[in-house]
Amino acid sequence: MELADSMYSYRYEFPAAKVIDRCKNCGNDIYEHQKYWDVFGTIICEECIDDFSVED
Repeated sequence: MELADSMYSYRYEFPAAKVIDRCKNCGNDIYEHQKYWDVFGTIICEECIDDFSVED
């Protein structure tokens, strides 16, 4: 039995992450298991939510 020339020929491949939506502020994809906000139908990712916070 001969081994492959490269470890990439026989390594385990993780399933590709599934995109569930896109941030309306920055345009980045939002993947399964990522935190995001749906504000009246506007999807906002975790990185952008601080752009919408108000401080006194």
